[in-house]
Amino acid sequence: MIFPSNDIGDRVFPLPLAQFVSNFYKQKGVELLAGEKVVGLETRGSKRVLKIGGSREIEVDCVVAGLGIEPNIELAQTAGLEVENGIVVDEFLRASYPDIHSAGDVAVSITLP
Repeated sequence: MIFPSNDIGDRVFPLPLAQFVSNFYKQKGVELLAGEKVVGLETRGSKRVLKIGGSREIEVDCVVAGLGIEPNIELAQTAGLEVENGIVVDEFLRASYPDIHSAGDVAVSITLP
């Protein structure tokens, strides 16, 4: 399994849960290639070859792609909004500036006291 982060789902799960999921897959015999990205796919005769990062190649029988979502938070950061894995909002979808609201994949809610 190839993914760009340190553990499976660590952008959306608490760290202990992400580590648990990664260890679960490892115990089932799945090779984890953490911190890697697929940069290409070639067909060579009847074989399919994934290109990973710089120069590594892996021959595969099939590919299942889970693209994931990486919110673009550059504008929010430039504007000085509080961000984590997205724009931090309250229960009314207000950002750290109360006149700015955020919703959808780019918003991340916080737990209120």
